[in-house]
Amino acid sequence: MANTTFSGPVISKNGFIGTGPGSTVALTANTTLTVNDHAGRILITQDADGIFTLPSINTNANGATAGTTDYNNLNNVGASFYFYVDTTATDVQIVTDGTDKFVGAAMIAVDDGAKKAFLAPSSTAIIAAPTNLSVPSVTI
Repeated sequence: MANTTFSGPVISKNGFIGTGPGSTVALTANTTLTVNDHAGRILITQDADGIFTLPSINTNANGATAGTTDYNNLNNVGASFYFYVDTTATDVQIVTDGTDKFVGAAMIAVDDGAKKAFLAPSSTAIIAAPTNLSVPSVTI
């Protein structure tokens, strides 16, 4: 299917349903993520000590022809990455390029159904999942 571009907000009163083989991506080793291949999909891994690098944040790039409505616009603010670690995590890390930093909190699910918040100091470029935890979703 081709890309579809909207220049205004898209509203759904009943949600969006993402299905099919393209809605998940298997990560088998340390991976540098891209918006095109990984954003908005469930990233499944059985790598207990994987390192997953988020794309650099690009806040102001516009395509040369159509500007902000061009689907080739490289601005990636708001791209979301959803991680599912299907094994006991021993040293899973979600990292930035080193220039970008995490700000705010991420929710981490644990085996007993509880939730824990990870509050990243503004100077960190790594979210590391403690042992026996699933890693969080990340929005850039």
